[in-house]
Amino acid sequence: HLRRHHRRPQEGNHLPKPITIAVLSLFCLVTLRSLLEASDQKHPENYWQSIKKRQAALDAEIAKDGGTEYCMSFEPDLLRDQASLLLQNGDTVKSAQVYSTFWAAGSKNAGKGYNRQFVTDALNLAGVYQAQGSQMHALNCYQSIFDYNIRRLEQSDPVVARDFNNLGVAYYLAANTEKDTREREKLYDASKKMYKAALAVADVKKAPFLVSTIKHNFTLTTRDYKIRKKV
Repeated sequence: HLRRHHRRPQEGNHLPKPITIAVLSLFCLVTLRSLLEASDQKHPENYWQSIKKRQAALDAEIAKDGGTEYCMSFEPDLLRDQASLLLQNGDTVKSAQVYSTFWAAGSKNAGKGYNRQFVTDALNLAGVYQAQGSQMHALNCYQSIFDYNIRRLEQSDPVVARDFNNLGVAYYLAANTEKDTREREKLYDASKKMYKAALAVADVKKAPFLVSTIKHNFTLTTRDYKIRKKV
């Protein structure tokens, strides 16, 4: 899941509500509303104590096994668990650092067939960037995922339509944090173009829910663009 458990965008950059724009990961659907509302979610004190205990135990296990460099080669899932816990605990900077390490390592082996785990790590990194409010970094990450997949998959593959959708969402989020009117309009236009491209390659018979989601996102993006233009 590309979930957000962190602070809201800075004052003046709030997104129009209600919003249910959706980013499609490899296995599930995550709405932007859930990303935003997660930052307001209140947990009991023992929840955060549990997170901190799990994080401390995991850090100790990584150190015992030989540290980050060793785990990258022989126990990578320990580091992925660490990145996930860091994200849950609000430390998006360190979480991004861990996922960026996987991204860099995967990029070196990009020519060696299709690496599904590399794409999953990249999707998680994009989610962390969105949690930080670093929308352009997230956009660049989604673009890299699209570039990786489009060279290796058939255009009819639902993953390609998903990637177009994710780019549409990323452009949308970037538009909502852009202060310059002309640049914001360009980003909104790019968002809508991505949704149209997604619908052009998506097969409603094979992936009806995907097509429905893309249409829903396109409609909301168009609506929010009109709202912003009136303000």
